[in-house]
Amino acid sequence: MLDTWFFRIFGGALVALGFWIFIGGDFAMPTRTPPRAFHFTGASLWLLAAAPTLVGVVFLRIADQPESRSAPLIRLLIGIGMAALGLAFVLAKVY
Repeated sequence: MLDTWFFRIFGGALVALGFWIFIGGDFAMPTRTPPRAFHFTGASLWLLAAAPTLVGVVFLRIADQPESRSAPLIRLLIGIGMAALGLAFVLAKVY
């Protein structure tokens, strides 16, 4: 029961984060050492927003059907979400 609530709250938060990034428009993320800034626009912004949204939807699905937690499709979708996040950083402009 507790893990169901965890997956629902965490999945909902990830979906909300993805929509917030997508609706927010341009997004810049500074780093400390070395001082750079990743600037996400266009495809990189879309991928940055799609990654938490996709994983959040997967978590919400796991909350509804806990037996599907180890399904190959679930693993594939989480992998696609991680790949989208990595590709967003590759496509982002670095200043």
